Amino acid sequence: MNAVKKGKIRKAADFLQELSKKFRFRLRTYRPNVTISLDSRKYLVKTVENGDELGDVLRLRHEVFYRELLEKKRFRGKDVDKYDFQFDHLVVIDKEAGQIIGTYRLNSSLFSDKFYSCSEFKMDNIVSLPGVKLELGRACIHPDYRSGATIAALWKGLGTYISETATDCLFGCSSVKTTDNLTIALVHYYLEKNFLAPEELRAMPKAKFRTDKYHKMLDMIQEKRFAPFREAAENLVPPLMLSYFKAGGVICGEPAYDKAFKCYDYLTYLDIKTMDESFRKKFTEKKNEEVCC
Repeated sequence: MNAVKKGKIRKAADFLQELSKKFRFRLRTYRPNVTISLDSRKYLVKTVENGDELGDVLRLRHEVFYRELLEKKRFRGKDVDKYDFQFDHLVVIDKEAGQIIGTYRLNSSLFSDKFYSCSEFKMDNIVSLPGVKLELGRACIHPDYRSGATIAALWKGLGTYISETATDCLFGCSSVKTTDNLTIALVHYYLEKNFLAPEELRAMPKAKFRTDKYHKMLDMIQEKRFAPFREAAENLVPPLMLSYFKAGGVICGEPAYDKAFKCYDYLTYLDIKTMDESFRKKFTEKKNEEVCC
């Protein structure tokens, strides 16, 4: 091995060691902006309170986003970025198993003016809206717990967080895990027809995330022979994403194509004031009751 190659390897090792030190420090000093805790017979729903709990969240996300969806492993076995140490993390814990089974990353404009969604979308019109805004991201559920019960528990915790922060609107990137042009064309046809935001809430993907690969498919699926597929398109929308629309959420336009995660991200928006009444009562009113399920 020549000296140049050895030097590059040594520099890479030094970089990884320094990165690891910084990561451990930020993990050790992590504290939440808002602390909530809802207990029930089966689940504990809370915001993570320390680095140990945050580490468990990052490992769960790695297992789902990298090992399951991308079939690869990332450095340290954790899905982590610069936002994780600034934002809150809502989790659902299976009390019997003693493990985190679901999580949401929560970014309130009360504590930060930096939003992950802005890395993918031109959305100054949304960021500049009055009131408290809450960005949702990195939604993740353990494969053994992907049910309505887990989603309901996450929403219950989210409702408490909304109340604690007096949030006016929610937004965030909602992912459709596919690279198939026909699939995303059918999903987009269904969402655009039923849940498109008004013009003042539209946002465009940034150049790096823009694609028109599925546009030809959009024209093709208008044909009569595709009618059964168009009618069944709702079944292609992820359950958690569907719950946003049932609550009154909308998409802000065309999706961004995330090459790294091999998925399409829709910027979704939900105004608390116009939220579906049944959802608003269930998730935004403070009640002295246990978490469902």
